[in-house]
Amino acid sequence: MQLPSGSVRSPQIIAVTNNKGGVGKTTTTLNVAAELAHRGYRTLLIDLDMQANATTGLFKRGAPGGRTVGMGLLKEAVAAELIVKTSLANLSLMPANIHLAKQSEELYRQDGYEQRLKQLLAPVASEYDFVIIDCPPMLGAMTYVALTAATAYLVPCEPEKYSFDGLRLVVNLAVGVQAQINPDLKMAGVFFTKYNPKKRSSLHHDIVDAAEHLYPEKVLPNIRADQSLAQAQRVGEPAILYKPDCNGVADYATLTTAILENL
Repeated sequence: MQLPSGSVRSPQIIAVTNNKGGVGKTTTTLNVAAELAHRGYRTLLIDLDMQANATTGLFKRGAPGGRTVGMGLLKEAVAAELIVKTSLANLSLMPANIHLAKQSEELYRQDGYEQRLKQLLAPVASEYDFVIIDCPPMLGAMTYVALTAATAYLVPCEPEKYSFDGLRLVVNLAVGVQAQINPDLKMAGVFFTKYNPKKRSSLHHDIVDAAEHLYPEKVLPNIRADQSLAQAQRVGEPAILYKPDCNGVADYATLTTAILENL
């Protein structure tokens, strides 16, 4: 497929992060990356979460080859040796596995660890229009590594207190990273998963209103709950291939358009 006209300069590197689990980070990483690839953008997904759910969301039994991003961060392999093609044209994966937890601890003890992902990507960066990074649900070494390499960060959030608190912690960390080490980092946006405009809970709506007040022009279209997204991950296939006509795929297409406009 030809790249869309007006294709972005290579690459935009987007870290998907929140200091809270269960908010849809991996689902977002998978579906935004798949939507970009579907539109013809050369896209690399990097799995930096120790649970490796983005990897199993594309390869049910884990990625072939046995080489993972953790090996690259520890300088045991180069990027070209780690990247695998997926079932979706234009979408590649730098996979993870359960060993990433131990590798993260080892990485943290090394000087200049925060630059390792940026250094790992440098030789292959020109091959991609977008790099989408799935971060772990805590603001530790891997999230810091991701934000140091990223040009932008995207925050999925549920309309509830703890998720919103996680959003604010991410923004504070990103501001520090931008000031100290990565001046090019910017916020791609925040959006809400499992949002129901008809829900009667005032807190549900108050949190969305608070986000719009705190981050004007950065609140992106919301994502409806859709079991098809989870089902696609269970079978190890992008939702855009598994059930292209479902609400989740449509919502992530709308979100992706908004992200492109923000960038």
